[in-house]
Amino acid sequence: SGTDFQGRQIEVKFATDPEGRKHQDKNIQELLQKKDKTIFVGSLSYESTKETISDFFKQCGEIAEIRIATNEDGKSRGFAHIDFNSDECVKKALALTGQMLDGRKIRVDTVGNRKEERPERRGGFGGGDRRGSREGFRGYSRGRGGFSRGGFSRG
Repeated sequence: SGTDFQGRQIEVKFATDPEGRKHQDKNIQELLQKKDKTIFVGSLSYESTKETISDFFKQCGEIAEIRIATNEDGKSRGFAHIDFNSDECVKKALALTGQMLDGRKIRVDTVGNRKEERPERRGGFGGGDRRGSREGFRGYSRGRGGFSRGGFSRG
């Protein structure tokens, strides 16, 4: 609209193709709805297949898709995502957490925005003492009179 912003003129216009925009909005809505009907299944056996997973979860209702996470070799990473066709199916599937599938107790959870659900992580090796020095990482702490092996008492 011809407004000055940081020394530059900016102009805001509506998209010229409202039909295309509606199509794009529809795709976004479909993706969001699909996300609401997707579950995460963890602690899967590396031998679990789409067939064994499907046989186990078909008691919950109609399954749209099963995606088993694999590494570069094509071997299972021990978790999968399952898309259901209804919210009711998702509720039934969530109730199966802790049940045995292919010899393992599985964990079933909803799929959400992982950044919002997880606490902030600090990264690094997890070592160091409270002051953030690397001596704690090596198992040594600086005390009076030099270095001493942390965790042991000689007295």
